[in-house]
Amino acid sequence: AGTPPRLRAKGQASLAALLKDLGYWEQSMELAEASLEASRASGDAQTLADASHLKGLLLREAGRFEEALPAFREALRLAQQIPDRWGEATTLNDIGIVYGLQHHNEPARTYFLQSLELKRTIGDEQGVAYALGNLAVVAEDDEEALRWLYESLEIKRRLKDQQGIATGLTNVANRLVRLGQPREAWPLRLESLLIFHRMGQVVPLAQVLADCADTLLALQLPAPALRVAAAVQRWSDERPVPLPLGSRRALAESIERARSRLGPEAEALYQEALALSLEQACEAALEVQLA
Repeated sequence: AGTPPRLRAKGQASLAALLKDLGYWEQSMELAEASLEASRASGDAQTLADASHLKGLLLREAGRFEEALPAFREALRLAQQIPDRWGEATTLNDIGIVYGLQHHNEPARTYFLQSLELKRTIGDEQGVAYALGNLAVVAEDDEEALRWLYESLEIKRRLKDQQGIATGLTNVANRLVRLGQPREAWPLRLESLLIFHRMGQVVPLAQVLADCADTLLALQLPAPALRVAAAVQRWSDERPVPLPLGSRRALAESIERARSRLGPEAEALYQEALALSLEQACEAALEVQLA
């Protein structure tokens, strides 16, 4: 007898999630679609909700937001039907992220607040931390945003949630750079970089490196900024699924700003940086230690 559809769906989803973290988007998406098909065959609502949620995550990572939203909404409908309050709260948060990535801050805030309320109700500390962090990202008031960010980061450190800590550090650093405090942001960038490097999560690592390039420019260090940004740009361009459009635009802007500040020496440095691996780009960032 063959593997029951429910077990097959769960195995395919687990492997798809692993491949996603390792940066193999196309293979991950193929497995996610297979998991979705097996989930429908199983008739199990929870398995189908999980498969729909995974598809939403993959489409969101690829910047295909209009396709991600229906997948998340199907996962939300099923979670509410089951009922699975944890899944419902998590999916509300993920829908908010889709809106936030498109700078639609009001609907994003609405979904994050719904997620936060439900996470508090069911006692999910980790979920509370993520909802607080995401609320801060779309907050207009800097003081309010930093309060939420530090509360979120404190919970993640207490739970020893390494991925959450790295994401939280990135969010705090982003807000500090925006406030004109790149020196305070830089050690947070490096801590986040080291965590993602240790975890082997390639895509988040590349995104942190892109943020590092922007911060280096704010620190008036265009040479290492160019090295890091150019290496990440080449890595992204060579992937079947590059970094999201917003990240690619930010990289291009960082490269242009760095080149304009460096003058005649920029071209040679840029060509040299294009030969760097992502690992070497990490080393270049970690070498920058502020006095």
